This record gives sequence, C-alpha cells and structure tokens, in this order.
Amino acid sequence: MGLRGCINLKSSVLLKGEEFIVKGHLKEVLEESYELLKFSERIGDYASYSDALYLISVVSRLLGNIELSVRASERGVEASRNSSYSEGLCMCLLSRIRAMESRKEKEGISTLLKECERVCLETDIYYEYLRLLGDLKVSDFRYEEGIRLYDKAADLATRKGDKLSELKCKFNLGVTKLASGDLSGRGELKEVMEEFQSKGYKLGMSVLLLNLGISELLFGETKKALDYSERVIEISKNMGDRIQEMRALFLKADALYSLGKLDEAIAVMDEGLEIAFSTGDHREITTRLLMKGLILLDKGEIKSAEEILHTMREYEKYEVDKSLLNFLIGKIEAEKGNYEIAEKYLREAIEKCEGCSPRIILMMKLSLAKTMLDYRELREDIRANISSVIEDIEGDPTVKRYASIMANLKLIRGLLSALTEDYEHGERLILEALSICNEHDLIMTREKILEELKILRTYMISHNVESIVMDRIKDNEAFSGKAKEYLSMLTSQLFWVRDIREKATNIEKRKHWQSLRRA
Repeated sequence: MGLRGCINLKSSVLLKGEEFIVKGHLKEVLEESYELLKFSERIGDYASYSDALYLISVVSRLLGNIELSVRASERGVEASRNSSYSEGLCMCLLSRIRAMESRKEKEGISTLLKECERVCLETDIYYEYLRLLGDLKVSDFRYEEGIRLYDKAADLATRKGDKLSELKCKFNLGVTKLASGDLSGRGELKEVMEEFQSKGYKLGMSVLLLNLGISELLFGETKKALDYSERVIEISKNMGDRIQEMRALFLKADALYSLGKLDEAIAVMDEGLEIAFSTGDHREITTRLLMKGLILLDKGEIKSAEEILHTMREYEKYEVDKSLLNFLIGKIEAEKGNYEIAEKYLREAIEKCEGCSPRIILMMKLSLAKTMLDYRELREDIRANISSVIEDIEGDPTVKRYASIMANLKLIRGLLSALTEDYEHGERLILEALSICNEHDLIMTREKILEELKILRTYMISHNVESIVMDRIKDNEAFSGKAKEYLSMLTSQLFWVRDIREKATNIEKRKHWQSLRRA
C-alpha cells in the first residue's frame, strides 16, 4: 500500500488511505498508519503524523474499537492545532465528532461543530462538514434536513472534483430518501453501486447492500432483506468491519423474526448484541434489547423478557432510553393482563419518544391502541380515545412505508369496528390486514392476525351473528389454508358457544372478549 511512501506528496496520504478503507483493506490501513505515525514523529512531520492519527481513528471506529477511535482523533486534533495543519485538523475533527456520535455523546458536539465548520471552509472541503451535519440529522431521524444537506454537499464535492466524497454524499442521499419513503433514492443508489463495483469499493458495497436490505424489510420484502443481510455479514467478516457486521446481524434477526423463526432470530440478535456491548453504543444496545424482549414475549417467555429490563436499566442514559424501557415494561404488563399498568407505561414511553426511530414510535402507538382495546369498556369517550390514537398513526407521513405497521393498523381498526357491533366492516378490515401480510413475507404478523380472526369469529358466533359467519364459511375461497382450518373448526364450535349469546351488556361482552383472548 505504501502510505509512508506518500509522505512528501501533499494530501496523498489521506487520499490513498481513504481509498483503501473504502476498498475494505481495514487492517492493512491500520498497520501502515501505525508505521507512518512512528516514522513521521521521528522526522518531525506533524502533518503526516495527524494524517496517520486520522486514519487510525476512522479504521478503529469501523473495527468496533470506539475508545481507540476517540483517543486517536483527540491526539490528531491536538497535533494539527499545534502544527497549524488545517486540513488535518478538519479531518480529525470530523472523525472525533463521528466517534462521539457513535456513543451518542451529545454534550460537546456543538462546540466542535463550530470549529469544524470554520476549518472546513478555510480548507475548501465544506462539503465534508455538510455531509457530517447530514449524518447527525439523519441519526435523529430528521430525514428532510439530512436530504437537503447531502444534496448540497454532493453538488459542492462535484464542483471541487472530489469523486470519492461525491459518491459518499450521493450514497447518503439515496439511503436517506429510501428511509423517508421516497423511492427515487434507488436512482442515486444505482449510480453509486455501479461506481463502487467498478472501483472495487468493498466497504462501500457492504454499506449499500445493508441499506437496501433495511429498505426491503420495511417494505415487507423479508426474504430479500434476509439475503442482503447474509451477503453483508460475509463481506464484513472478511474485512473485519465489526460495526457493519453488527448492523447486518440485527437486520438478519429482524428478517428472521418477521418470518416467524423466533429462536433463530434471538440467536442472531445475541451475536449482534455481543458486538454492540463491546462498542458501548447505548442507543443500539437499548433498541436491540427492546426488540429481543418483544421476541421473547411472542414466544411466551415473560420471565426472560423481564430479565432484559435489568440490562436495559444499566444503559439508561437519556430520555430515549427511558422511552424504550417503558415500552418494554408496557408490553410485559399487557402480556400479564395488567392492562391499566401497561397503558400507563406505554403513554410514558410515547411522551419521551423523541430520538426513537419512526418505526418504534409507531409500534408504541399501536400497542397503546391495542391495549386500550383489550381491556377498556368501549364507552363513546373510550372509542373516541382509541380512534384518536389510530388517526394519529394514520396521519404520520412515514406510516405507509412500513408494511407490518399498515397490517396491524388495519387489524386494530377492524377489531374496534367489530367490538362496536359493526361486524362485517370489522371483518373486512381484518381480511385486508391479512391480505397485506400475504402480499409480503410477514409470516409472524400474519399468524397474529389469523389468531385475532379466530377469536373474532368465535365472538361473533356467540353474539347471534352466526349467519354472517356461516356465509363466510360457505364462501371461504378468499382465505388462506390456515384461515380455512380455523373456519372449519369454528363450524364445529358453533353449537357449544350459542349459550353465551345471552350476554347482552357491553361490559359482559368486553369480559367475554378478554376471556377468549387469554384462552
């Protein structure tokens, strides 16, 4: 590679080092950067000394050693200041801020950003500052602001002729557009993918494939997401990129969960968590512990989910962590039948949800609506309250990008209609929810909806609407094989549940519904 051989060529150390990082030669860059560090210190070349520290900081962060990344960038900033090396100072500040963001250290970033902006302007690489600023906005899920910053950064990098930075900006632009639900992002990513492939940028390709996988998962293409995750895991392991491997493992766990493979999902989640614990990224840790807890609840392992809470409390640092913790507590209490306590914690989770991903916020709101539906007497004010939560979800501009959220939203709308005795409309909405699952690979969500359909039909039979049920049984071609099994079973159940139809009051109906769900 020969970083040391570039020492007398202005900027070539950084250019060559960054190019080899993008090509995936992480360990080689790290070794040569240490050699360059010793050599440049011996000859008193503090510009190359700063360059070496910058490269060490970047590679260490990718390898999952955040502590080393922080220390190297701090030393690089100090060395660059002492030698009045503006470009080195700019790059080391950028790396320092990224390392702080990796650990979600908000304190101190704003001060460094001001200095970074000034130095980037002086060195004519302002686009690097804009790209960093875009990354910070996107990490807080402020997609529109991120898109504007990336677009401007890409334009400036193009004018400067910095092809690698231009590609990075366009890549971030495409990924963020997809994350915001704008499918035009695939155009930017296609252009970037062609460049990455032609130049052999393995690291760039792995990041691109990961984000395409995340996009496929959100749109309900679970098997495609699983395929992407496995490709990225293989590439990342070969490069030694622990951070990328961790993210790919989490994507794989999410895909396995959606496919109903709960034990496999937990095993893969644990692999990813092992890396997350080593990096100290509390946001990643608390988010993934939450997801593991939700999978355990779906397995019926309440005690194991409660054990997760103890670990989450150890990493509770900001309001967002408290929100995730309260969400899991609310889900656990609902599973135990303590609906009033569950509602309290879910409301607290939503109140403190700033900084959570849009998907998790929507999941919180869905859980609140479902919990209220599961235990409250459906007076007019309660129905209005539940409808308000549903309308809040429907009004979220991000909701349509999540196939599983849309299916669950239809389910809750359907249950609310059915429980207020608009059975046919409720049933139709639930079947629409089932259709969304069947169009995608949402096996886990489909199983839950089928179970609710079974309960709803039992409930309908018991309240003198068996004619509706019998009509649906006769015309059951619209149902999947699993749904037909349920309908056949309900035919045999028809006679023994008829005696329940005498229940007349809303409260009695509510209790009957609860007993069916608990059964």
